[in-house]
Amino acid sequence: MKSAREIFHQGKFTNVKITSGLFRGRELKAPQNGVTHPMGSREKLALFNSLSDKIKDKIILDVFAGTGALGLEALSRGASHVTFIEADKKAAEILKQNAIVLGVFEQVRIYNTKAEKIDFDSPFDIVIADPPYEYFHDLPFSVLDRLAKTAREYFVLSHPSDFDPHAIDAELLSTKAYAGSRITIFRPHEA
Repeated sequence: MKSAREIFHQGKFTNVKITSGLFRGRELKAPQNGVTHPMGSREKLALFNSLSDKIKDKIILDVFAGTGALGLEALSRGASHVTFIEADKKAAEILKQNAIVLGVFEQVRIYNTKAEKIDFDSPFDIVIADPPYEYFHDLPFSVLDRLAKTAREYFVLSHPSDFDPHAIDAELLSTKAYAGSRITIFRPHEA
């Protein structure tokens, strides 16, 4: 049986880099077959710069995680734990390999299931959701609202620019536009 490092360095992959923190410049593997759509480096850097002082020692939920680029970036910047939700089996396996290679597997939990099927009893400090845009408009709206309510402090949503973020039942803090997409940060309403 091959080790995670051997698997990591073989096959058809595209590289995604950690933009800052402890693992700055380290490459993550992502399949080239279109299973995932890693957020661009510029967008990821802007997102995490806007959250920079809010990540340290936080518990993060990364939904539609792909190969883990956002959650692993959060760990690189000092988050204490990340739970990943990824429906695609191959992407979830690559995510696991990425966590092992970075040496953070003890700080993660990976669920290979659809976001619609997950129900968490305890909230996370920050919830990050980056659903595939081709699936976004088919995503039950209740899932986005539930994710916003799962966050104690911030809910971050990457979405197509034609989606109205005011539809989410949370306080809209900021929204930034990027070529055809937006990243919006919300604060959940007090319970």
